[in-house]
Amino acid sequence: MKAFFILVTALSIPVWVAGALVDVTDDAPFGVSLGSLMVFVPGVAAAILALRGKGRLRLGPAPGWGWSLGAVAVGPVLGMAAYLVGPAAWTGLAQPFAALPLLFAVFVVLAVFEELGWTAYATEPLQERWGPTGAGLVLGAFWAAWHLPALLMMGRGALWIAGWTLGTVAQRVIMVWLFDRTGRGMWAVVLMHAGVNLSVTMTPGSASTAHQVIFGLLLAVPAVLVLRYNLRSR
Repeated sequence: MKAFFILVTALSIPVWVAGALVDVTDDAPFGVSLGSLMVFVPGVAAAILALRGKGRLRLGPAPGWGWSLGAVAVGPVLGMAAYLVGPAAWTGLAQPFAALPLLFAVFVVLAVFEELGWTAYATEPLQERWGPTGAGLVLGAFWAAWHLPALLMMGRGALWIAGWTLGTVAQRVIMVWLFDRTGRGMWAVVLMHAGVNLSVTMTPGSASTAHQVIFGLLLAVPAVLVLRYNLRSR
């Protein structure tokens, strides 16, 4: 796994440099920026290593409808809950409702590239070494750190990053649990990843610090339940 993390970092450096040379703002369409190209890096790194015989990609079976709908719902449900708890006034959805299917399809495709690395390639070997709890926390910490240069270039504050990091690590803990519960396949994880990104894009006020902190805390609740489940299952 060390080779995977090193290669992901090495391949990301040119993207971070390019992102630093181009102004990154919240006004970019749908949050798309040059730095968004980094979403392709984990899948590319995993493919390179798999082709060289260093590990394999485990796509796994497709989840059932119940698991699929549940995975997609995590982000929108908790995102809307964070909005209801937070101070933002309702101004309508951040993007037109008619754009929802297209946005979700785009986020699914982008999530596939990321999860080819994080889930299909890295999750099972990390679980063999550290178990589901260790795999979720290690992957979550690296996932969060991997985003940090882009967040700093966007001018995010310390509290915003702290809330986002909590939510990101919590997501990965839940994702590893989904991976195990759906036959060790990446597809439920892809759907959850896409659902969270859709929630961030559609929920009003989702870029605010208050929303990020509340969303992170709400994601931490099911993550803690997963950690307790992992401990009891040992």
